Amino acid sequence: MSRNKSNKSTSFFKRSIRIFMSIAVLTALILGISFSIKSLSELNSTSLVTMSSPYFEQAGISSHQVGVVAGALAARIQKTELSTVDADNVSTIVDTSDVDHVSEDPLEIPHTEEPVISVGVLADSHSDNINYNKALIQLTTVHDVDVLIHLGDHTDLGLLDALQASYDLLKATKLPFYAVPGDRDLYDSVGPDNFKQVFGHDYHVFTLKGYKFIMLNNSAQYTLIDTETIQQFKADIVDADFVFLSQPLYYPDDNIAFSKKIMGYDGDGNKVLLIREQALELLEIIRDSDVRAIVAAEQHISSTNIDPVKSSLKHMVVGAITSRINNISQSVLQKPRYSILNIYADDTFKLQEEIL
Repeated sequence: MSRNKSNKSTSFFKRSIRIFMSIAVLTALILGISFSIKSLSELNSTSLVTMSSPYFEQAGISSHQVGVVAGALAARIQKTELSTVDADNVSTIVDTSDVDHVSEDPLEIPHTEEPVISVGVLADSHSDNINYNKALIQLTTVHDVDVLIHLGDHTDLGLLDALQASYDLLKATKLPFYAVPGDRDLYDSVGPDNFKQVFGHDYHVFTLKGYKFIMLNNSAQYTLIDTETIQQFKADIVDADFVFLSQPLYYPDDNIAFSKKIMGYDGDGNKVLLIREQALELLEIIRDSDVRAIVAAEQHISSTNIDPVKSSLKHMVVGAITSRINNISQSVLQKPRYSILNIYADDTFKLQEEIL
């Protein structure tokens, strides 16, 4: 009798231990999942850079370049519903949206009529002439644009033959076109000399059906725009409608990786004081005018933001043509694309994006 009681007591004790261990394991699992979700939701560019920099640096990619990719990925993760994230497939997160990082105006009424002006906008082709040519064919045949503009980084190193290839592709369309260099196009000649040898000019003013456009080269990271050009810009902007730049003058500070890819910061994200001061000077000149939008490139990811001082002014950044950025697929940031600035009869405008 006592042996049976002893066996029952032992069995009950073992069952109790198993139940306790099961509860403990389940609790740990739930806490682990909760912590993972919390960590995922709190990812930002800084934490991603910290985690990934050692591996990317072995591949020859700078911490600032990692920061740009990390900033975009963190933003994607924060915008994605956690229930749809496949933890074993990062591309599930990256490809959740075809039009990424574009702030749409909720009050904007879709246009049903054809635009009165269409400007084809290309940028950051980086000698990916397959994507570049594809974009040009679509712009000239499908979209029937009036004019083409390229906002820089035609090449990786600014070599004359690579710049000439970009020029030849634009010329072959038989449309009017205008171009400015990006910072990459300045490398070989340590300035715009190679670009000017091929394209002729890096400052343009043109009028199309009553709308005035200005294109300004602000791509240099360490060299100020000369006084003569600034004075010309001040004179031309009086009755201008749109300004096109190599790189943005403004980006919101909530994403540090991209807010440092604007005029006044070098390739490593360090502020270059005199250049940043000139960028703010340009921004004030534009704010004092009737310009409606600044359209720029360089960031390899499209966005639209309202100016924090002048609500009627939009800061628009176009995406990249190239399929790769250094050794990384461009699609990690955003799928390759070009844009079309459409202006309508009611005087409204929209920057349309087309994915390649």
